[in-house]
Amino acid sequence: MIAVVSHAAESHFHLVLGTVTMFSAAFTGDWSYQASTGWKVQRRQKMERTQTIRAALMRTYSGIALHAPKEQLLTCVDKDIMGNILRLSRDKQRDLQLKLALVQSIAEVSCAIQAVGDCGSFELSLKQEATRTLLDWIKREPWDSLVYGVFQALEELSKLRPPLSGKENRNLLAVCCQSVLSHPSEERMKKGRKSARAAVNMELLHRRGMEDLGHLIETLLEAEATSACFDDVVHVLKGWLTSAKEWERERALRVFTHVLGARKERCELMRGCPYKHFGSLVGLLGSLTSDCLATCRQRAWVCLGYLLQMQAKSMKVPQADEIWCLCEELNSPDTETLAETCTEITKVTGPKTVGWGPSSWAPARLPAPLQSLCLQSELSRTAVVSK
Repeated sequence: MIAVVSHAAESHFHLVLGTVTMFSAAFTGDWSYQASTGWKVQRRQKMERTQTIRAALMRTYSGIALHAPKEQLLTCVDKDIMGNILRLSRDKQRDLQLKLALVQSIAEVSCAIQAVGDCGSFELSLKQEATRTLLDWIKREPWDSLVYGVFQALEELSKLRPPLSGKENRNLLAVCCQSVLSHPSEERMKKGRKSARAAVNMELLHRRGMEDLGHLIETLLEAEATSACFDDVVHVLKGWLTSAKEWERERALRVFTHVLGARKERCELMRGCPYKHFGSLVGLLGSLTSDCLATCRQRAWVCLGYLLQMQAKSMKVPQADEIWCLCEELNSPDTETLAETCTEITKVTGPKTVGWGPSSWAPARLPAPLQSLCLQSELSRTAVVSK
């Protein structure tokens, strides 16, 4: 039925939208009347059916948006479509199907708006409310019951205008990182599952959540394209990168590696200027190259390589290609190879190298952190050989 009504919007957009809105208003009005008259027993009995109808209506609205004529969509999508979806989602006891409907509907409406192409000066006035609705729900969800796709919905929503404020972006990043990175360790998750299959499914869902988080952060950086947004990402992830729990550090590094790897080819966030907090970030990642977890050490080196490539490209130094090739070798799991690569990078970026002298490189202070890392790698290699 949802598909039939949605496809009908292609040729009868306003008629279909008006009919669905009329039914939605009658349904929610009747339900409010029943609740206000104290039919508590009946309310409990009809709760499941009511949530099903709400979910179906939300999916119908998003389906109408996907099939609406592009030239007519923008005039109705804000209040009549997104507004009704958010209104239908306001239920103190959302079951799984209602949560799924909310996530899918917001994502589909956002995609429908993007599909219009040139939206001119159009801004989705309910974007902030939709974002808050998803974030408030994420904050209330237990770590083992977050619905898959919620980060994708936020990602699609973040591509629309108006842009979120700096405070709203930081809150979004903090809530999403908290929901994914604070999960118990994989060992504890496995112990809490009644079956091995359930444990595997939860682990896969968690890994997908981290991938989606990486894509969301990447989209935010692309939408903002400012060093301030990158500062917010670093600020939020820094708390997890310095966590006393090794599994939280490992997860934060996994997300940071994804973000930097996706951005290393594009330096818009630098706007042709060296990153002003580059030295401190190199120092932070440098401390993780001696982490107790091998995966943390490996990812820390990879992140350092990405940062060096981005910085070299933004400064347009003559040795950028050579640095690029050397940084690719930081992916090696071999301790000796890492130490040799670090030594070579230190030589290339030393103060005597053309284009990387004190006057041009003062803001980033790269040689000192790299020399420290080189010494650290050399000590680690010596320790391995001595054993």
